[in-house]
Amino acid sequence: MPKNKKDLVYCLQKKGFIEADNTHHKYYVYHTIDGKKSKIRTYTSHSGKEISDSILSQMAKQCKLTNKKFSEFLECSLSQQEFEDEVKEHI
Repeated sequence: MPKNKKDLVYCLQKKGFIEADNTHHKYYVYHTIDGKKSKIRTYTSHSGKEISDSILSQMAKQCKLTNKKFSEFLECSLSQQEFEDEVKEHI
């Protein structure tokens, strides 16, 4: 199900993703609970107010999560600590 872009960005930032500066594309880099910058990053679409299912699927892969886990992450049923536990080998 498509997501509102503003809501999606809010969820990412609430869970430790910080918008990268000085870039043409809007991408967000994950910073751990301890404040360390990680290798995990994701991009958002430039166009529209809605993020399509196909873009959400790509974002899930960039975040090293399944589509289901990424959806849980955005809906806040997967905490930031649980996210880190899920992707620890990529941090």
